[in-house]
Amino acid sequence: MNISKLNVLGLVALLSCPALAWGAEPPTGRSACGERSLPGRWAFRAQGTGPFGDFIAIGVQTFDSFGHLEVREFITVGGMTMESRMGGTYELSPDCTGTMTTVFENGMAGTLAFVVAGDRIYALETDPGVSLLIEFTRIPSVGLAH
Repeated sequence: MNISKLNVLGLVALLSCPALAWGAEPPTGRSACGERSLPGRWAFRAQGTGPFGDFIAIGVQTFDSFGHLEVREFITVGGMTMESRMGGTYELSPDCTGTMTTVFENGMAGTLAFVVAGDRIYALETDPGVSLLIEFTRIPSVGLAH
């Protein structure tokens, strides 16, 4: 996946000023983000550079309705793939921007800024020394047959 400078600049603009995406208020017929915007399971793919070099990851992240999250991911660094699990917290603002903090099993933590766009989330790590872009897609709920 090649991330162009234009895509990164667009994401930075959305993160720093979400009103650019649709003006000061959400368009007619759309509600602002609320407590039901995040809960559920989200598939994600991530690509970045950190202290150990370039990495890519895929996984599933679950948000509850109380500001907590759980992650299971498979990450490849330097040609080695490993599984990782972590927990954390999140805060979501009515303008669909937010922050999340993930805590790895070894106690290390990472902080991300994110934007919710319907069934997608775009996140950017805010910690020094890490360049990470993540795209989430909501995993549809499967109802029971009647």
